Amino acid sequence: MPGTYRDDLIESDVELFQQLIGDIQKAVEEHIVCDLVYIDSKGATSQRLVEPTEIKDQAFFAWCRARDGIRRFSIVNVKSFSLTDETFEPRDFSKPKEGTTPEKPSEGAAGDESKDSG
Repeated sequence: MPGTYRDDLIESDVELFQQLIGDIQKAVEEHIVCDLVYIDSKGATSQRLVEPTEIKDQAFFAWCRARDGIRRFSIVNVKSFSLTDETFEPRDFSKPKEGTTPEKPSEGAAGDESKDSG
């Protein structure tokens, strides 16, 4: 399986943190599905399969398959992360589903911290 699995990522471990950012960037550029364990602002832990779309300001945006929507993930709250063997087709956020409005990663898409608890 490509990529590196990280367990108990610690923000103070600069090398691991930079490696994680590099793996997220690779997933964005190569459209690789990622498996992550994430701790939300309420302390709830969840495992997700996500399709990363953008890194911005110590966070990344990704289509969360569990929530069927775009979510913002704070990089320091990632407990474990791995690139899978699966790739994805980038989603077109400019065309909303019928009866909805478009969600774009850079236009206020609320993250796990405000939409759900895990």
